[in-house]
Amino acid sequence: PQFGRQSGRDKAQRAFFATGGIGRKLSGLNWDPTIWFFYDYASGDNGSGDWNGFNEMFPLGHKYLGFIDAVQRTNIQAPNVLLTMSPAQRWNLLFWYWHFTADKQAANIKSFGGTVDQSGATSLNYGDELDIIAKYGIGPRSNILFGWSHLWRGNRLKQSGTTNDADFFYTQWTLNF
Repeated sequence: PQFGRQSGRDKAQRAFFATGGIGRKLSGLNWDPTIWFFYDYASGDNGSGDWNGFNEMFPLGHKYLGFIDAVQRTNIQAPNVLLTMSPAQRWNLLFWYWHFTADKQAANIKSFGGTVDQSGATSLNYGDELDIIAKYGIGPRSNILFGWSHLWRGNRLKQSGTTNDADFFYTQWTLNF
């Protein structure tokens, strides 16, 4: 929770966030799958004159809310499902699906690349994101990772004039010595 006064604004700060999850390793199945169900919530500003939007302060972006960094931890509700598995000894796979909605209709959902003005949007549906990672262990201290993420824009973004979905592809080689 965040409580107090906004310095220089003379506004009360009353905001919070919460994350809950439950998961299970599915023993006895091929590929050793593990599945998690999470729900992320961060309050949005309700326009009452006080400051009710959670201030992320030290954002870690894609560590918690999707690899595309389409949202910050403010004015957001984000149920998500994470599935990991290992189809072979050196391979690991990750699938992470997100559904993003606004907590408060009147407040923007902030992104890391710049906030799209959503002030005229009537929909709470920001969009859905799928993150996929395939990691191959080359040796005991080296691996290569391939990742792809896609954000399907929701009605909130469509009403704001955003015309395209977002894609993000990357590859990474790691050497530990």
